[in-house]
Amino acid sequence: MTLLDQLVALEGVRPTQPRVAICAAIESSTDHPDAEVLMARANATHATVYRTVKLLTEIGAIRAFDFFGDGRNRYEVNSGDFHGHAISRSTGIVTDIDIAPYAKIVRETVEKAGEMKLLVITE
Repeated sequence: MTLLDQLVALEGVRPTQPRVAICAAIESSTDHPDAEVLMARANATHATVYRTVKLLTEIGAIRAFDFFGDGRNRYEVNSGDFHGHAISRSTGIVTDIDIAPYAKIVRETVEKAGEMKLLVITE
């Protein structure tokens, strides 16, 4: 089910052209775009992007991450797969990394601590 289909089915929103474009921009992204990037890619207003990503986050269709602690969320489709993020502080590039080989240790840590944020940060 696409992001737009989930919005329509779960929230009853109309599939307007800006929402179609925002959902498509998120689904086709591999770079974890923030709201500013989504506004440019979808040619949508600030308010429409923020309302749309808020709804998508609330229904669990996408995940939001503040990788740099600057209050700017980056978004990705919640595919349910088990992965981490490699982050370059100098370039701002965020890349998915496969952490499946470490799944047991990560899950044990989460069980003990209640939460875990796995980030690989490079300069």
